[in-house]
This record gives sequence, structure tokens and C-alpha cells, in this order.
Amino acid sequence: MNDEPGHKDLAPPAPEPPGPEPSNSEHHDKAVALLVGLRRTDDRFTLSQRDVRRLTPAVIAWLDNGASRAAVHHAMTADIPALLKNPASFLAYRLRELLPPPLPPLPEVPRAPAPDVEPSPSYSMVDCAGGCDRAFRAPEGTWCRDCRAERDRHIAGATGPDPSVRPEPP
Repeated sequence: MNDEPGHKDLAPPAPEPPGPEPSNSEHHDKAVALLVGLRRTDDRFTLSQRDVRRLTPAVIAWLDNGASRAAVHHAMTADIPALLKNPASFLAYRLRELLPPPLPPLPEVPRAPAPDVEPSPSYSMVDCAGGCDRAFRAPEGTWCRDCRAERDRHIAGATGPDPSVRPEPP
């Protein structure tokens, strides 16, 4: 001990209480990465290791309830007040108070038996019968869409006036 007056013995710092053990949750690593990465969004969210350990179970709860990482990130970082005295407490409050309920299970939809419908025929490749030499899947002797349209325009022009051309006024 030091005999000087007014000198206090400096005790070693108290050991930090152990944090919760790493969770066996499948979301543990995602939760830790999300919390550590918050500082990329706002420097005020640079959290200590202790804060990350303390907040991880709350983030895991969100992920276990079906929330996406984007939803958790938004809940923690949207509308941040200008004066943020204790970021970890702010995040703990948001994670606790805004926790969504778990998603309900998806209802089982009974599958109807497939109707006895004959499958559509599978055609082989053929050349267009209209003379353009295009290949497509269809029955033998079929014209392609462009050749059919050209044929129909030609037939319409031979049977009457072209409706797209208006006669000139007298």
C-alpha cells in the first residue's frame, strides 16, 4: 500500500458479467451481423460488444417471428431522433415495443386431383407453307403468323377497297 496521504488504492476493474451464451438459434449470426452493421447506416449506432450481446436476443426474436432483415433494420433505424443519448437503449426499446407477432402457419390447401385431360400435341419443327422458309412448331402444311397476315391483307385488297385509304373529297 502507498503511504502517501490522499492516495487511494486503485482496485482492478470489476470483471464484466458474462453475457448470454450464444444462442443455438439459426438466426444468431444474422442478428449479430445486423447489429454490428448498423454503424454503416448511422455512426451513432456503433455498438460495443456488450451492447451487441445484450441486443442479439431481441433481434433473434424478430427473425424467429418471420420478420426479414430489412424489416428489422428499418424498425431500428427509421425516424431516428436528432439527439440520441444512448443508442443501445433506443434500439432495445424499439426492438421490444415494435416486435411483430409470429406469422400464423400457412393453411394447408388441399390439392385437387389433376383432371383427365389429354396433353396438347407436341408438334415437330416444320417449314412455313407460305414460302418464307421460317421454321416453327406446328402441324405440317401450316403457314407462319406473318405469312397468314400477308395472305389475309392480300385477300382483303382483292375483294374490296382498302379501308385504310379514304377517297378524296370532290
